Formats: sequence, structure tokens, C-alpha cells
Amino acid sequence: MQPGFHNKSNVFLAAFIILAGAAPLAASLAFGLGGRRAFEHYLERRSHSRAETEKSFFQHL
Repeated sequence: MQPGFHNKSNVFLAAFIILAGAAPLAASLAFGLGGRRAFEHYLERRSHSRAETEKSFFQHL
């Protein structure tokens, strides 16, 4: 084994681990931030439909 070989393999291993962890983190942030607007629209539609349901439920009174 050559001197210094062990250190180079540790550097490459650390770089691989960092990149392998950064990829899922970046993907989750992209999907999470990108889906925020869609989730806001979903909540808005849900609140409107719920308000209409409550209105029709008490309309007979």
C-alpha cells in the first residue's frame, strides 16, 4: 500500500457521501417549495367547499 493512498480514498468516500446526501436533500426542497402553491390552492378549494356545505346545511333554518 502506498503512503497517502488511504487518505485519498477517505477524501473520495467523504465527497461521495456528501454528494449522495445532497441530491435527495435538493430534490426534497425542490418538490416541497414547488408544491407549496399547489397545496395552497388545494386548501383554498377545500375551505370554499366546506363553507358552501355549512351554508347549505343551515339553509333550511
